[in-house]
Amino acid sequence: MSKQVVIQDVCNVVITDIATGKVAANTYMQMSALEGTISEEDLRAGIGNGKIFKIRSDKDINLNFRSAVFENDWFAMTQGVEVLSDTVKVTRSERLVINAGSITLTGTPVDATVKLTDADGSVEEATAVGKEVEIPVGFTLTDGDDIVVTYQEEVTGDTVSIDSAKFSRKYKVEMQTIAYDLNTAEVYSDIYFIFPETLPGGDFTFSFEAGTVITPEITFSVLNARGTTEMGKMVEVVRTP
Repeated sequence: MSKQVVIQDVCNVVITDIATGKVAANTYMQMSALEGTISEEDLRAGIGNGKIFKIRSDKDINLNFRSAVFENDWFAMTQGVEVLSDTVKVTRSERLVINAGSITLTGTPVDATVKLTDADGSVEEATAVGKEVEIPVGFTLTDGDDIVVTYQEEVTGDTVSIDSAKFSRKYKVEMQTIAYDLNTAEVYSDIYFIFPETLPGGDFTFSFEAGTVITPEITFSVLNARGTTEMGKMVEVVRTP
């Protein structure tokens, strides 16, 4: 008989791209869940139509993870792409304060053209010299007033393509947590769940709210590896002093 233990912690998760061998690990999980389901149907026969058996089939295992941190790699795997460095044009919007008849931008406009919007919604174009913009003559705002400026900037960064023709690849998922001795309350063992083949779901929701942390969730459907009916396994490893 196995030892009775207490599990109260979330799992660390390691995900390996089966095609490339690239590994992504997350130790900042808020939630890691396993859900196993099967289809069951009663088999009835005889006088009174009594239940003589239960037909069981369609065993499924789904994994669900919620992370306290955002990682590009995790989002990319749901989209079936790699994180790549790319240079793109973005539209930057800033609220700045006029000082000595000019404003200093955070970025550098691509074509030296910026648009200025005052508190009344009036819009004028101006020319930037590097990051400096002189307020056009006749514009209603003066020193100390704030102004909204928009312009295009060329930036380079980690990029995740959201492509309608691409879907997630297969991954190996390993989960690890700890178990406590019921009598001593000390860590007794490490518990692993290993799933050699899974497919991440492509659904995602990012809800950006002031003061609210984005905690992205990702789900995996466990598959049967070729040549076996085993979907995965649980392993408990007792810690040695």
